[in-house]
Amino acid sequence: MSDQERSRNGDQGEEMEEGEEKEEGEKKEEGERDKDEEEAEQEEEVTGGEKKDTDADREKGEAETGPVAAGENSNMAESDRDEEGEVKGDEEDDKRDYPGEPHDVNLKVMAVRLCSKLSQRLQPEENQSQARATEDQNNAAGTEKCEEEDEDEEEDEDEEGDEDEDDQEDGDSLGGDDEDDDEEEEEPRLKYQRLGNSVSDILKRESASAVRLHDKFLALGTAEGWIYILDFDGNEIRRFGAHTAVVNDLSIDRAGEFIASCSDDGTVVINGLFSAECESFTYQRPVKSLALDAKFSRKGNRHFASGGLAGQLLLNEKGWFTSKDKVIHAVYSIAWADSLIAWTNDVGVKIFDNATNQRITYIDRPKGSLRPDAMKCHLCWETNNTLLIGWADFVKIAQVKERPARDGMQAAKYVEIIAFFHTDYFISGLAPMGENLVILAYITEEEGKSKGQAERPELRIVTRNNDELSSDALSMHGFEKLTAKDYHLAFLESDSVFFIVSPRDIVVARQRDFDDHVTWLLDRKLFEQAVTEAEEKASVLKRHKLQDIGEKYLGQLIEAREFQKAASLCPRLLRDNGSLWHKWVDVFCKIHQHAVITPFVPLRSPQLHMESYTTILMCFLEADPPALLQLLHEWPHSLYDVQKMIDAVKARVAKMPEDGTLLQSLARLSVSAGKYNEALDIFLRLRCSEEAFDLIEKFDLYSFVKGKVASLAKFDEDRAVKMLVGCPDQISPSYVVEQLRDKRSTLHAYLDALFDKDPRAGANFHELQIELYADFDKSKLLSFLSQSNNYRLENALKLCENRKLYPEMVFVLGRMGNTQQALRLLLEQMQDVPKAIEFCQAQAQRRATRIDGRVSMSRREERTRCCLTGASLTGDASGRILWPYPDLEAALIDHCSDPLNMQALMGAGKSGKLQEGASGGGQAPGVKGTGTGGDGAAAARIIFQKGFQIKDKSLYKDGMLHGRDW
Repeated sequence: MSDQERSRNGDQGEEMEEGEEKEEGEKKEEGERDKDEEEAEQEEEVTGGEKKDTDADREKGEAETGPVAAGENSNMAESDRDEEGEVKGDEEDDKRDYPGEPHDVNLKVMAVRLCSKLSQRLQPEENQSQARATEDQNNAAGTEKCEEEDEDEEEDEDEEGDEDEDDQEDGDSLGGDDEDDDEEEEEPRLKYQRLGNSVSDILKRESASAVRLHDKFLALGTAEGWIYILDFDGNEIRRFGAHTAVVNDLSIDRAGEFIASCSDDGTVVINGLFSAECESFTYQRPVKSLALDAKFSRKGNRHFASGGLAGQLLLNEKGWFTSKDKVIHAVYSIAWADSLIAWTNDVGVKIFDNATNQRITYIDRPKGSLRPDAMKCHLCWETNNTLLIGWADFVKIAQVKERPARDGMQAAKYVEIIAFFHTDYFISGLAPMGENLVILAYITEEEGKSKGQAERPELRIVTRNNDELSSDALSMHGFEKLTAKDYHLAFLESDSVFFIVSPRDIVVARQRDFDDHVTWLLDRKLFEQAVTEAEEKASVLKRHKLQDIGEKYLGQLIEAREFQKAASLCPRLLRDNGSLWHKWVDVFCKIHQHAVITPFVPLRSPQLHMESYTTILMCFLEADPPALLQLLHEWPHSLYDVQKMIDAVKARVAKMPEDGTLLQSLARLSVSAGKYNEALDIFLRLRCSEEAFDLIEKFDLYSFVKGKVASLAKFDEDRAVKMLVGCPDQISPSYVVEQLRDKRSTLHAYLDALFDKDPRAGANFHELQIELYADFDKSKLLSFLSQSNNYRLENALKLCENRKLYPEMVFVLGRMGNTQQALRLLLEQMQDVPKAIEFCQAQAQRRATRIDGRVSMSRREERTRCCLTGASLTGDASGRILWPYPDLEAALIDHCSDPLNMQALMGAGKSGKLQEGASGGGQAPGVKGTGTGGDGAAAARIIFQKGFQIKDKSLYKDGMLHGRDW
């Protein structure tokens, strides 16, 4: 409110007092005449939800008189009033009169009030201060000492993210709890922030006079007649130059599409926020309050109510709502919820049901309270049927209820006062907050304060029984010179957000959320409680981070030297934040608590920076080398800086060269660095054969041990042989044989194992292996000779002759085809006839088995014929037939089933022709020859040793072979 406006109100108040003194004498004479009416008026207050009959009779005419259809605008309504003469006469008389009350009652009330004012004026200043101090000593004790704010005020160090340091301050600088410091501190319920941005600029040049909130924006009216639409951060969205005088009230429809304003210039203006619509209504007197129907944005339902000093409540543009008594008082406040309209005049609060076009009730002004022109009555619909009333230093909560219909009559609504209490401060605003109430309290002067200097306003949370839950004193700009009427309170109940408005300032109070609770705990070093509660409600946190809270807790534990507890909490508090892990690992290492933190350090999910793991290993190198070696076994080498660790360990080894633990650590690190030779040398030096072989096999280091075969065999022959046999591709048998020639027993074990695994792998060394078997394991020699084809028969026979290994000689002679000598050896040297018979049968069976592997025995004769006549078995493109048997003897034995036929064949070869063989005199089928004996013998020898092939197909005629060229 501007200074001019406050001055004008003050002048009106003085004129009103003078009028009251004049009227007092006149109305005393009528006291007795209206005594009965006085008693009826005193019973008029609502008790228990039902009014007295006297009240019903007195208000009957007014209830029956609904909104009058008096035309389309205020001019027509004003004409009607002029014709009836309802409001003609002195304006001050209208303000003094109470409708329906006897004049002597009015005189008594005014006399008491006048005496009180006169006594205050006559009372010395110090006595007044003492009286005020006695009355308000409880509030004064807890009120914080206010400090005057100036333009050079420094920015609060704790303020974060404020764009304007003069307009957005931390809540602690705006509100303080009025509790004694010695008492146990309670957590505040609200937090505060000064609204800045565009608001700062607006209120530097204008004074705020009205405010209204919508879920989407804030509307601000000023004493200069402007209306500003702002977002909740104080940024201007739109403005209207709607009036030429102070804006008294604002109203916004539920959809947020229209805003209405009223002013002392006598106008009501309705603007569309998203359209160019604008309607203006002009009246003769200042309009103090208005309310839009919540459904105003719907076409055909554009109703609004307004009222002011003209003493009229206008229900939209259709007419006036007046009382039957023709005595109309000024309307100062209007509140509309659903179909219910509540308004305040000089005598009380009235509630009208727009749906039924009936007034429901009248709630009188609390006795002893100031008139609404001196102390505004605050109306607030908490729900569609619950009205909060704050008038001067009284609070009432009224609830609209409905009586059941009886005797065919329509259900009637009535009002029940469900709460009523007196305060020790004046009410500048009232709002619901869940089950409690939020009251903007204007505190009377404290003892010791200079006259005319106001206290800071307080935002109090009280129960509906007036039990105070919290109280915060607010540092509003220029509060020292402001009155109770200069403040406004607007709220968004859904978000528990409250806007406290003064002419030069807007402060936003919000219900403290969980983040604010956590901040309060942290400020008081209640870290464990903060962490526990933050973990339980992590999803609710918005500004805080659980990890940040955890860090503060860890810091407190470190400071208290609770290292083990701090380390054990790291996985829970640091979670998967690698950077935080790096930070705290470094902290533990610097205070020499690396052993405490190491068991909890994650190796993956997250994997920390390489530097973190390296730092830990360095600490163990200095303090505990065995623990270092253990970690090198457990940790993947990719985690840490291997080369850095090698350099550090080598430096230590240089000082302690015989320290086996350090050497093993160096070997492990060398392996990790790919320096396998260095690692292997260290293992061999330490005679760690198992580690050496594990190293070779695990990392496929066979190429690195070519020159160390003998050394490996020396440590563990069995393991060395197994390893060498397993890697013939990496370490060739020739390379192994060369290194083991001086270690024949090891060489024998190697070649024997190699032959068992792959008979062809060491084929080049089979003749050497025959010697080794003869030297180290004769029992395996015969088996080896029978399985291998990679040795010279003559050499094998000679070795066996020299060592008189007769069974082996028989086998070799048999393979050479010298069956007669073999049989002679069996019969003469070994004198083993059964063995000789077995030998002959074995020779036949060996050849038969070789054929049976290819075709069935039923086709043996055909197969022999094909082989001898040149029929296709394995022909190539040139038609050549390759003999598939190792010698002719095998083929004949297969055909004739008699090994002696070979002798007949040999004899025929010597005589120069092939003829009938022995054993029955039959000729070998399909075989003819014309050559001489020498040629036949040579041919037979060639056939016997190498087989044969058809060189000329012309020799094949009539299923027979002709000529000698075969």
